[in-house]
Amino acid sequence: MISVLSPTIRGLQALRPIEQSLNAQSFTDWEWLVEFGNGREHSLNRDFNSMLRRARGELVVFAEDWVWFPLDGLERFWDAYRAMPQCFFTAPVPKSPAFWEMDGNLFYKHPLELEWRSENPGWVHWMNWEADWAAAPLGVLKSIGGFDERMDQKWSNDNQNVSFRAFRAGCKFWNVIDNPAVALSHDKYWKHPFRHLHDAEWSERQIKRFENEQLPPLT
Repeated sequence: MISVLSPTIRGLQALRPIEQSLNAQSFTDWEWLVEFGNGREHSLNRDFNSMLRRARGELVVFAEDWVWFPLDGLERFWDAYRAMPQCFFTAPVPKSPAFWEMDGNLFYKHPLELEWRSENPGWVHWMNWEADWAAAPLGVLKSIGGFDERMDQKWSNDNQNVSFRAFRAGCKFWNVIDNPAVALSHDKYWKHPFRHLHDAEWSERQIKRFENEQLPPLT
């Protein structure tokens, strides 16, 4: 089984593309877990851990706000996981500034922005794993302590913190280039309530500070 995790602070509208994508999947053995943030505090790591505790699938797929993925998106992650069960997987997610709707379907109004994952297949650095459209084994995520909730103090680098600990645990990282999603570029075109907390330098210092620490397994 695959557990799909979707944290959101934007409500049901931001989940509609994910719902439409899931209902059309060729891979049908999945569950969908959603965590609604209250919009007044940054709680992404805490929300991810809450969903990880409830997850029943052996593979976790991350699908964040406004992400639409292909009909075989879950199947491609599952096939990659079966071939490389100790890997973390990411995939291309080009962004669009806006979309329009017709008959319940979403269409993107503007050309998609290119991003690095569209041009770099295969093995990637642990810092390149991003949880907007990605996958990882549930057992590994729990064994390394899940997401570090101390990182909720600042907005940046939730992905890099967990991927760093996965790297230390011996995991490798693979870009599934033939499994692209598309997404509304909400970080660039929407005012984000936590953007004022963005501090990449702080996050990098925290990673270095925690590099000799191990979180207890997530239970």
